[in-house]
This record gives sequence, structure tokens and C-alpha cells, in this order.
Amino acid sequence: MQHIVRALLSSYLTTKTLPTAKDFAEIGELNTQTKEPTAVFVTLYRGGEIIASAGRIQPLHPLIGDELLDSTLLAIMDARTEHTLTSADDLKTAQIRVDLIPLSHRSVISRVSEIDAKKDGAILLSQNYMKAAILLPNITNIATKSDEIYFLLTKKAGLDPDKITSADYVLYRFESIKHSDF
Repeated sequence: MQHIVRALLSSYLTTKTLPTAKDFAEIGELNTQTKEPTAVFVTLYRGGEIIASAGRIQPLHPLIGDELLDSTLLAIMDARTEHTLTSADDLKTAQIRVDLIPLSHRSVISRVSEIDAKKDGAILLSQNYMKAAILLPNITNIATKSDEIYFLLTKKAGLDPDKITSADYVLYRFESIKHSDF
């Protein structure tokens, strides 16, 4: 998975044109293996720090290859990527992580304490405030306790953790299938 992302990024950084699924046979191969709708997140690192991350909570496409391409394109458009990866040479020092989140791997939970930060990711959706946030499993060591996970989710969603109540959001726990080159 991550090797496809690296090839897509390299193509973009070399040609400065957005790659398409037709340009990469690997995307077509992934699409033939799709079993269920799957969200895909692409995270780029350098020196252990996140330099870009992109994906969708709900898959837009029924095929994994198309989701991977879209998430990679979103990562390319992340302002952090623009300032960090300016040439194909810059990509040599970047690490890539791809998280696949099949819809069957997530479930609604009632308390953030039900999340194991090393194994589970979390999604917070608030229809009341039209906000959403996601934390991938074991993405950083800064959120290892329930209150830290809750604080990060609400912060990412732009919500005040002291002012919202459990009636204001739905919380999901999920497990991802992780692919990385580190």
C-alpha cells in the first residue's frame, strides 16, 4: 500500500500534475481485491513527526484503490505537504503510513474509556455542531489515556470539551489495517 502512495507522490512531485488511477496499474489491482467499502487514511512522517495526513471518515468510493488515490491526492493538497515535500528527493526522507478502515471494523461506543489507544482509533461526530474528528490507532504517544483521547478529539473537531455533553456527539471505536514503511 505505502509503496503505491510513494509512487503517486513521486509522480506528482516530478511532473507537478495530479496522478490518475489510469497511470498506476497497482490501483486497478487493489480495486479487484475490494471486499467491502473501506476508508483510507494516508499519513506522511519525517523524523517521527507528522508532516501531512488525509482521508475520509466515510469512504467516497466502493473500491480501495480509488480511496487510496483520493486520500493521497488530499495529502498532496495538505498545506504541510506543500512546504515539506517540494521535490522527489524530499520524498526519500519521508515515511508513509496507510490505514485501511473497513466499515465492519468500527462500532458505536458510549464512553471514551472503551478505547485502547494502542489498538483502537476513535471518531467523534457531532450533528449538533456539524463537526467531526478522527484519531488513528497508535498514531502518536500523546494520547494514551481516555481524557487525553477525548481532549484531542474535541480539539480536532473545534469543540470545547468543557461545554459539550455526551448528547452532543456520537463516538466510534475502530481498528485499522496498518501498512507502513517504518
